[in-house]
Amino acid sequence: MRYYHSFNTSCEEIFTVMPPNVMFAQHVDEERIINFVSPEKDVDGFHPLNMGNLAMKGREPLFIPCAPKSCIELLLRSGVEIMGKRAVVVGRSKIVGLPTSLLLQRHHATVSTVHSFTKNPEQITREADIVIADVGIPNLIRGSWLKPGAVVVDMGTNQVQVGILKVRHQWHSQTVWPHLNANLDCNVR
Repeated sequence: MRYYHSFNTSCEEIFTVMPPNVMFAQHVDEERIINFVSPEKDVDGFHPLNMGNLAMKGREPLFIPCAPKSCIELLLRSGVEIMGKRAVVVGRSKIVGLPTSLLLQRHHATVSTVHSFTKNPEQITREADIVIADVGIPNLIRGSWLKPGAVVVDMGTNQVQVGILKVRHQWHSQTVWPHLNANLDCNVR
């Protein structure tokens, strides 16, 4: 299969919109679509070349996925120390979970991934300094899952009553962010 740029040289960048759950859209061949887009035009950063370069030390992807980059930018702009911290990413989607894990590693965090088959996710998240949720289930991360002082960013698409909430526990006075609108300036290059 030839890359898209072979057919249309006037197109500079391609943004791929996948169904929210490709498992329910059997007629969509996700891998074929991802591989069809040239890595030089893949603004999502989904192409294996871009994702592989994101994972490898000393290499730079042509594009970094925007939402994960915004999450890291939110942490940095908020003064959250990432280097040397324990981070847990709840969810492993190609769009947010995986690239966020890789970006946290690039910032020298020790990263664990929790997913639907993980045994004792509460115990794993309780050890984290930083928890990133990418599951699309509001309030999945409970206060009892967090250690005092943990920072939580929910990158899932959730419809909630209030856009940004403050959660306080008797032993936990730091503000956590249960919902993130990744509307920071995101220059994906």
